[in-house]
Amino acid sequence: MAAWQFDVEIVPRGLVSVPIDEPWADIEPPANWMSVLGIFPSASSWDPDHLIMWGVEDGHRIDAWVDNGRLRTVIARIDARQEDSELVAARVAELASTLGAMLRTRGGLIVEPEPAALASALEGSAALRFVRDPELFLRRLRIGGVDDA
Repeated sequence: MAAWQFDVEIVPRGLVSVPIDEPWADIEPPANWMSVLGIFPSASSWDPDHLIMWGVEDGHRIDAWVDNGRLRTVIARIDARQEDSELVAARVAELASTLGAMLRTRGGLIVEPEPAALASALEGSAALRFVRDPELFLRRLRIGGVDDA
């Protein structure tokens, strides 16, 4: 993850408050989960047997980790440098809603799958603070600034 990427995990609604590594492992996702997640062009994966990717490495991206074709984990990465980051956040919220899922940030913030809620989480993210003022962000990180890891 790059400093300008805001990561949110797409987690089944009933498991969003449970800190597990593979929240989809025991949940049957909708049959069309791959087409729902494919909001960006397909990307080549460095582990094609276990990782399905859409988008670009250092920009907007969706990662779906699978094992024997079964969904395990889904991460959406929103590139806060891009002017369309709020629009992408809205699309990510909508796809989470379509999957009957919730969103969880790396810091553990639980976000409803609604465009305004995810836009608000993006607005308060370390990724956006980095984009707005990289020097201040790095200075705060060096001195142990709260929420900048």
